Amino acid sequence: MWNLDSSFQQRRPIILVDIDDTINRFAETYWALHNQVFEESVHYNSVDQWEFDLFSSRGVEAYHLFKMPGLFRHIPVKPYAKEFMDSIQKMGEVFVVSDAPSGTSYGDTVHFSNINYPIDVPYSNPVDDKRAWLKEHFPTLPKENVIFCSCKWMITGDLLIDDKPDTFLEFQKRGRDVILMDMPYNRNIHTKWRARNLMEAEEMICEILNKK
Repeated sequence: MWNLDSSFQQRRPIILVDIDDTINRFAETYWALHNQVFEESVHYNSVDQWEFDLFSSRGVEAYHLFKMPGLFRHIPVKPYAKEFMDSIQKMGEVFVVSDAPSGTSYGDTVHFSNINYPIDVPYSNPVDDKRAWLKEHFPTLPKENVIFCSCKWMITGDLLIDDKPDTFLEFQKRGRDVILMDMPYNRNIHTKWRARNLMEAEEMICEILNKK
């Protein structure tokens, strides 16, 4: 169990945690689906830029897969994710801050051109899927502590754990503490606050909070 210095005795620190590719295995799951649908063989470890369409022969159609019902509901958790969340909830007030793509409404259709079969998507809601995923895997996280937001730097907290390059750089530019979860598409960023796994992220969180 981590012991924090007395500086936070009057107020619990606020820890912001991303979902996709921070506490779950989104890229691995997404590219497995992509390869199945489009009959390709893209390995997620080869995707070394944030823009998925650059690695798919389908171009921007690759993003249509975000609307597949259940995609965000059935992503495996990362190793040590549950222990990580339990631990940092003892260190401070944890808020999950995640972006979520728009879903589809009843009657909408997502059609992929020039493949053997079209995929019709009657209804998808990534936000609801993410909420249900969190409730299943992290039941001790209060539902009020889940925020969906694209501009995460607008959320006040003592530090953030995230994988997105732009989000990391925006936090750094504003002089705020942020830990970068290691992924192929963010390895061009040089920082001492790169966590290769959640055990390293846990250690870094304690180090940062003790310095405040």
